[in-house]
Amino acid sequence: SVNDFLIKQNYKRVIKKLRNKKKIKVVFLCSESSKWNYAKLYEKLENYNLFEPEIVLYPHFDKILNKNKISVEKELNKEYKFFKEQGLNVKYGYEDGKYVPLKIIKPDIVFYEQPYSLPEEYSVKNISEYALCMYTSYGYEILDFLRNYTRFFHKRMHTYFVENEYQIARYESYAPKNSENCFVSGCVKMEMLNDEVPELKEDKKITIIYAPHHSLEQDSLKFDTFKETGEYILEFAKAHRDSINWIFKPHPKLKYSIITNNIMTEDETEKYYSEWENTGTIYDTGNYFGLFKSSDALITDSISFLAEYLPVKKPIIQLVNPNHFPYNEIGFLIDKVLYKVYQKEEFDNVFNDVLLQKNDYLKESRTEIIPKIYDVTKSPSEIIFNYIKKTIWGEKLC
Repeated sequence: SVNDFLIKQNYKRVIKKLRNKKKIKVVFLCSESSKWNYAKLYEKLENYNLFEPEIVLYPHFDKILNKNKISVEKELNKEYKFFKEQGLNVKYGYEDGKYVPLKIIKPDIVFYEQPYSLPEEYSVKNISEYALCMYTSYGYEILDFLRNYTRFFHKRMHTYFVENEYQIARYESYAPKNSENCFVSGCVKMEMLNDEVPELKEDKKITIIYAPHHSLEQDSLKFDTFKETGEYILEFAKAHRDSINWIFKPHPKLKYSIITNNIMTEDETEKYYSEWENTGTIYDTGNYFGLFKSSDALITDSISFLAEYLPVKKPIIQLVNPNHFPYNEIGFLIDKVLYKVYQKEEFDNVFNDVLLQKNDYLKESRTEIIPKIYDVTKSPSEIIFNYIKKTIWGEKLC
């Protein structure tokens, strides 16, 4: 299309301009710290005197439509605090009920957090006029999902960094030349697994994470089982709170989905969350890989977590929605090493067998597929960092 052609021309002009700049400003758009996956890349840029990284916080466009101004700003303030406490350079991209135009911030490269709920001000078409647009998925892609490579977002990026060659082949299968702006970097987010993290355990009790997804809508990916299992898992946790440390790790959008899909009222949802607070710990911010590493098992109907938790080498109990969206090649590999619960009545038996009796019979198979999910010998952020340098100054890729 004409727009696609213009965007490509924009990028050529931007690169020419960047070659003569003394400092390259790299902006990371972020709406939820739990989706922050550029920590290692930010660090590399900050330690290299030719770059100036900055995080710009903005609320999802749909949140603006469905929430009042005070609650939107309250959530943004919480996210701001998360980044500020780590000493990161962060500013608001939403002030006085309006999005701050990125042009004022003067970025040279913009990394997107996600393709959804973007205000028009932050569209690729607009930003490409003065900056290179780049993206890597905030989760690990394990579904054969066409919307993970869209015409108006992914295809318009200057570069879309993907986890592996499987993704390139998949995008090409959707349409010829579909992957021409893709570059295999590995999964940036999972690099945080290599960090030394303090053990979060306080005692010898086992620690179990319950991580429910949000896909409750009719046209969603349909992994969510909250309607059937949400209350059941809470009651189960209450009955076992003396012998188990429970961590409730809901998807950031779960609360919103429960209410808008009439599963519970707002009051009932708040009560549900506060009961979890009384039963265990609610974990809903930032880098959760430390939590993963110090846990003993994951119970989930989430999607990306199935890949992200795998390198921890602990059991995964999947609460299965039989109508869920189909997997891609990586997803099919993971699917074979999950302990599955199709009906809530089966949960007790699986839990007792695998976790309490320690009959983790899928451990070997699980360990065998980890290298296909995540290559610990490579640094995705280093690969992206070198790619950026090469793009601007023609430096050789390391």
